[in-house]
Amino acid sequence: MKKLLFLLILSICTLNSQIIISEIIQNPNAVSDVNGEWFEVYNSTGSAIDINGWTIHDNGSDSHVINNGGPLNVPADGFLVLGRNSNPVTNGGVTVSYQYSGILLSNSDDELILLDGSLTEIDRVGWDGGPLFPDPTGASMYFNGTATDDNNIGSNWTTSTIAWAGSAGDLGSPGTQGESSLPVELSSFTTNPVSCGILLEWTTESEIENLGFIIERKTAETDWRETISYKQDESLLGQGTVSFPTDYEYTDKLVQQGNTYEYRLADVDYNGVVTYHATREVTVDNNPLATIAEDFTVMAYPNPFNPSTTIRYSVPVGTGHDPSVKMQVYDITGKLITTLVNEEQPSGWHEIQWNGTNQNDKDVPGGVYLSRITVGNEVKTNKLILLK
Repeated sequence: MKKLLFLLILSICTLNSQIIISEIIQNPNAVSDVNGEWFEVYNSTGSAIDINGWTIHDNGSDSHVINNGGPLNVPADGFLVLGRNSNPVTNGGVTVSYQYSGILLSNSDDELILLDGSLTEIDRVGWDGGPLFPDPTGASMYFNGTATDDNNIGSNWTTSTIAWAGSAGDLGSPGTQGESSLPVELSSFTTNPVSCGILLEWTTESEIENLGFIIERKTAETDWRETISYKQDESLLGQGTVSFPTDYEYTDKLVQQGNTYEYRLADVDYNGVVTYHATREVTVDNNPLATIAEDFTVMAYPNPFNPSTTIRYSVPVGTGHDPSVKMQVYDITGKLITTLVNEEQPSGWHEIQWNGTNQNDKDVPGGVYLSRITVGNEVKTNKLILLK
């Protein structure tokens, strides 16, 4: 019988299991059942759990006792992939942590059962063909012996999905725990105008392999553009994998009075997968440029840019006279491209645009440029990236 691919992903339900079967996959392109079958387990606790000596069983006579020659730990709040084949080339590109034998999962009616060392059932996932098999909407599913049909698929899980190769619902990668479990569980995200810009605040209840955050914004005139990310601001770095709440904040000072901005927050996991969260809209009522500046600060938005970028800088409170301010743009060889500012300026916030032209108003090629700003005796240099 031709091998069919299915991917079964279910989220943690309200059972007492500490180890949950989170994904099961079969590979239709495999030469034999030895290739391309794997399943994944998830540890919902805060401590590693050793599954060495546990038993894998199907609904027939197939059985396998896990024998790793030592501990086989499922990490705290983490995943472990077990498979019939350890070669990623013939295993759907997936590297398994443990290779088992003897278990052949059927395309039509079968179960995957996990028993601990005392043969106590820890978790069980079963399925049958249903009237429309192999269409995923035709399959019935069983969880710990409780049946549910396609019209009641969510009765035993927070969220469950069956997806087949090539279908829109194919979630197909280990360690994701399905769409029901995001890398970052966000409990709040707010945007509020403050004296110097827009204050963004958010709280995560937990994080899984969170590298950091990206903040994007849009206006009526512009599409989504990145404002800042963890690569430029260390305060946006994630916590990795934690199960406790974490508060974050960022103030966007590159805003103008009277404008309405829409913000969205995204997190990036260790594999570079970007997950977007809810958007928030806010209007700037005050004038951020009128804010008293205590420190010398420079920022540019957007960056990278095309065709222009806005450079905002602060002239700190001085000794009673306006300092001399000079802003110049150089290429990476140190050649002067243009002078944007050369005058005395009062304390406070200022901004100016550079549209990617030289001092003769000729377009310069795309690449990396440096803005050098001098305020009194202080100098700051920022990198600008012009895209062409």
